[in-house]
Amino acid sequence: MSRTSPIPPRALVADIGGTYARFAVADLVTLEVSAVRRFRNADHASLAEAIRFYLNDVGEEVAHAGIAVAAPLLEDTVQLTNAPWSFSQSALAGEAGLGHDSFVQ
Repeated sequence: MSRTSPIPPRALVADIGGTYARFAVADLVTLEVSAVRRFRNADHASLAEAIRFYLNDVGEEVAHAGIAVAAPLLEDTVQLTNAPWSFSQSALAGEAGLGHDSFVQ
């Protein structure tokens, strides 16, 4: 018999573009999306700060995330193509207050 890890019930989902960051919380069982918000990237110093702001704003605590970014993912450090944000994939989860296994390359 194989062991499977339980699916977390909710996760942060995000689409990070050059001008705006779009966030929502997804129910991973029903695939329903809630708490959709859009923020200007220029209003936050970093992606981690924007994530913390969003989660605080909607009153959610999640340990997992799926994030789409406007940038090539060639190495650990990601520099957005049309925005000044850059981040380390390996450090982002901790900086944003998410679980350590939130981001998978």
